[in-house]
Formats: sequence, structure tokens, C-alpha cells
Amino acid sequence: QIAMRALKQVSWQSWVPLKTAETHLTLQRRVPDEQRLAWARARMEALGDGRLESQADIYAWEQICLHNEPRVELRLQVLGIGELGIAALPNEVYGLTGLKLKEQSPFESFFSIELANGAFGYIPPPEQHDLGGYTTWPARTAGLEVQAEPQIVETILKLMERLTGRPRRKPVIPESPWSRAVRQSRPDAWWRFEEMAGTQARDACGRHHGQYEPGTARWLPGPNGTGITAGRRGNHAAHFAGGRMVCRDLKPGSHYSVECWFWNGLPPDARPVTGYIWSIGRDGDHTAAGDHLGIGGTHEPAAAGKLIFFGGSESNRLLTGTTPLSLRTWNHVVFVRQGHRISVYLNGHTAPDISGESAPTWKESHTHFFVGGRCDRFAGLEGRVDEVAVYHRALTPDEIARHYRMAVDAGRVPTAPESQPLSPKKSLRSSPVPDEHDTRPATSEVD
Repeated sequence: QIAMRALKQVSWQSWVPLKTAETHLTLQRRVPDEQRLAWARARMEALGDGRLESQADIYAWEQICLHNEPRVELRLQVLGIGELGIAALPNEVYGLTGLKLKEQSPFESFFSIELANGAFGYIPPPEQHDLGGYTTWPARTAGLEVQAEPQIVETILKLMERLTGRPRRKPVIPESPWSRAVRQSRPDAWWRFEEMAGTQARDACGRHHGQYEPGTARWLPGPNGTGITAGRRGNHAAHFAGGRMVCRDLKPGSHYSVECWFWNGLPPDARPVTGYIWSIGRDGDHTAAGDHLGIGGTHEPAAAGKLIFFGGSESNRLLTGTTPLSLRTWNHVVFVRQGHRISVYLNGHTAPDISGESAPTWKESHTHFFVGGRCDRFAGLEGRVDEVAVYHRALTPDEIARHYRMAVDAGRVPTAPESQPLSPKKSLRSSPVPDEHDTRPATSEVD
């Protein structure tokens, strides 16, 4: 049915220009160091004329192959069929790489073909090398230099610019009711986590740019199905898996608020604290003096799978939320400090999920702001965070509820009547990023 509807919209043309451009790109391989090479040679010598059967023997042989051919030449190609661009890459490509090209392509339509004109293995984006996995193991199946993917993407984009005579498209986040509401509340910093590459986490307010640490991934689906982004582009989030986002020049003061969306991927019985969503404190401080918002685990059974606030080991102040959080669902949370008073609001409720007293334990002159983990690196979040806004004032409950409504009402998410806000036990489940040619309505569900 989708294909038939699309077919009715096809504009037939009797002739289109055909163009092609290609170039050759020489890249280094990640060759073994002396220790690994010595191990591989000894392994092959011991094997003699025997067959390569074990994983260790095969991997040893691959190290010798990398050593013998330390660089390779890739043939990169772009075909233009009218306003359709096709990129030919001699690699097994991550989905993110294809999305980078599609997002910036100067062609009206675009797709890529992998393993074209060669087979030089996986090309993980640089940040994926920190996360590991078989697609990053140095071998002929994944042996190109760590910065190979950005070089390939840049080369393909230049070929497309040459064919079209137009510059690449600059990714733009469309304005939406949600973003207007946040902007009107005048945040001091606002990290939208829309970066496709690089290590900088850009502050949309332009004042407090942060840095991604190793152990983070980029441009994964965010809380889609909401009004956070306009149009069909979709919203994106950062995924934290051992690393954090660090901002070293943000000093929130004694009255401040932090607003964000989060998605937890770790069960509450996996470790003492499931994970910290964000943290204020001094980097590496073993006392963890500061403000830390996270999700409880096995250390406090009553707090498992619920929001927690921790004020550092010296105060040993722990405040616990009341609402169980569903696994792998998006939730909206706002933390408010007013002097010693702590309030945490969940999913648009005007009544706080956490409420209590906790004196500040951090020194403003030594303060850093972290997303995806605590200042001392304990219990980093295994999940996603998006749209982190920091305000140098206390947001009001009505203001917080309005922000949430702007996301829910503008999206295609069923909501409870206005007199009965969406229960905090329910949260938005993100729908898949819609394909731009999919004519079905975008869908979401309430968990």
C-alpha cells in the first residue's frame, strides 16, 4: 500500500542527466605492534603447514597480513541520476555513516551502496573504536585507521558537491513548540545532542560547549513521537556507555534547575546504583561532593528503579523518588534547587517525585557539570540523554508542566485529559526514526 501511494506521486521524466565522479583515497591500516606481531609469527611457526582452524590462529594470520600491507587504496564513487545521488563505498558501513551522508547530501534524494568496488572491511565511526566489538578488531575485516570513516565521508561529500555544483546541506534542527518553550524560559546552557561526529557537545545558547568523553555514541534516536522536533527529520540523542559529557565552565549557583529527557537501558537489579543521569561536582573527587541525579539500584532496595538524589559521601544525603521507571522508555525530568530545598519533577507532574532538604556540598569554584555519569565516575549511565537545559533560577511547577505538554501535545502521543495529567508511572516510548518516504503517520505509544 505504501509503495502504491508513492507510485501515484512519481513524476516521470523522459530524460535526466547522468553524471559520475570518483577518486582514490589512500588510508593506513592499524598494523600490529612489535609484541603482537611477534606473537602472531610464533603462532604461525608453531602451526607449520596446518590449517587455520582456531580463532587465535586466524587472528594471528590476519596480523601478519596487516603488517605485510600497511596501507590500501580505496576507490570512492558517486553516481548522479538526475536529482538522485548514489554513493559507492568499498566498505561495510555503519548506519550512522549513511545517515551522515544523507543528511548533508546536496542531491534531492540519496542512498549509498556498501561493498562497492572493493571490500576493505567495517568502517566504524571513531567513537565506536572506544566501545569495542568485533567490527573494531584490527584485521582485514576491520583494519583501517581510526579516522578512516570521517575521511571517507568527507571525500564522498566533496564528490557530490562536484557533481551537483552545490554545497552540502547544513544540518538544521527545525524549530518546534517544545524548543520555543525552552528558549522562552531562557536557559543558561542547552545541549541538544544533535552532533553526528566529533567530540564537542554544542551548547545551543553558545556559552558553555562541552566535550564527549570516550565511551559515548552519537545520533541515536531520541524521544521521537513528541513535539521536541518539527517535521519528519526526527530527534537524536547521545548514548552513554562508560563515557560522559563534561562542561568545565558552568557554575549553576545555589538556585538552579536542570531539565532533560533520559532513557535507561540497565535493569535495576544489575548493580548498587543503576546509573547517574547528570552530576555537578569536581572531576575525580572521591567524596563526590556535589549534586547528583540518578536511578537507584540494589544498594537501597526501596530506591531500585526509581529516581534518586545524592549529595556526596560527606553529607551522605540520599533522597528517593516514588515512581518506578520503566526500562528503555523516555522520561522527562526537571531538578530544582532553591537553596537547601530539592524538588524533582517527573513527566509533567506539578507535584514533585522527590522533595526534601539537602545543603549544597560543592564549592562553586571547583564545579564541573557532567551528563551520563557522576563526577567521580561511579555508576555511569548505560543509556541515552537528550535536550539537557540548565537554568540559573528555579523553574516553577507550572512552567515545567507546560514544557512537558509542549512535547506531548505537539506530538502524536495520546494524553490523559488536562485535569488528569499523564501518570508519572507512564512514559513516552520512542518510535523508530521515520523514513522520509514512509507516508504512514508517525506513531508512538504510552507505556
